[in-house]
Amino acid sequence: MRERIHNTQQSLPRNGRPPLFDARKKRQLIREICRDPGKPWAHFACQFNCSAATVRKAANESGFYKRHKRSKPFLSPKAIAQRKAWAIANIGQDWKRVIYTDEASIELGLDIMQRWTIRRAGEEYLPQHLQTTFRSSRKTMMVWGAIAYGKKWDLERLPLGTEEVQRVTQDDGIEPQKGKKAGKGLNGDRYVRWIINGPLKQCVNEQRRRRWRDILVLEDGAPAHSCRQAQQARKKLSINNLIHPPSSPDLNPIENAWHLLKMKVSQLPVRATNLDQLWIQVQDCWRDIPIEFINRLIDGMDDRLQAVTQAKGGLTAF
Repeated sequence: MRERIHNTQQSLPRNGRPPLFDARKKRQLIREICRDPGKPWAHFACQFNCSAATVRKAANESGFYKRHKRSKPFLSPKAIAQRKAWAIANIGQDWKRVIYTDEASIELGLDIMQRWTIRRAGEEYLPQHLQTTFRSSRKTMMVWGAIAYGKKWDLERLPLGTEEVQRVTQDDGIEPQKGKKAGKGLNGDRYVRWIINGPLKQCVNEQRRRRWRDILVLEDGAPAHSCRQAQQARKKLSINNLIHPPSSPDLNPIENAWHLLKMKVSQLPVRATNLDQLWIQVQDCWRDIPIEFINRLIDGMDDRLQAVTQAKGGLTAF
């Protein structure tokens, strides 16, 4: 009969079982997902009396997928307001006259790369398909860097180990207090002696000779940067500081340079076994960062301001 009427022996399309999620139920599901997006599929399946696979399929059809959460700093309402005000106040800023500075901590044995491999099922533990990890030695090195449009200065290694601090402090003619050990952190006094009166002063003077007399220095709001000693030292050297909003690494392009630096270090075929070897590798990788990359970061500062303004002071993709 089928062949005589339809000229085929194949089964014809039929209505089949009606979908569990019609347009109205899909809207209800999306509202529940938006209300609590961190819940598993099984949680929503219990609410709609169906399987988790059915819920996942309906959500996928509406463009909702399970994705990794992005890591971003927490923003308080006060920080959001300050970010928005900072973005508005710096519209039209000449970003090419700004020196962008920051410190970065680099760990021995660092590996931030997520590598891929092509394999068959059941081969995940073969040596060629493994991404081996190493026990963290918890030895870190703090470096200071500065960039500007068309310029990338050499990194400075900060001697923040207890023994190094003790030695450098005594070399500077400053005796530690009796009964107290030298701390490991970067305080205002060390920042002034190691950075402001040293490499930062040289960077500012060089930029004044090269391009502009009115140079701005961008530093984040770390206590060592904003303390009274640092403010007095900058005032003495006539260094104008560009105020930086709190919790805003996306508004300092050197953060992107740090990320690229760490990626380059983690991709090296030979790993450093001590901090001195790591320091050599870090310097080589820093020199390999092209100045065109630095210039693109600085050229994008207006886009960063626009993104902060559109987000009303909230987080951005930078």
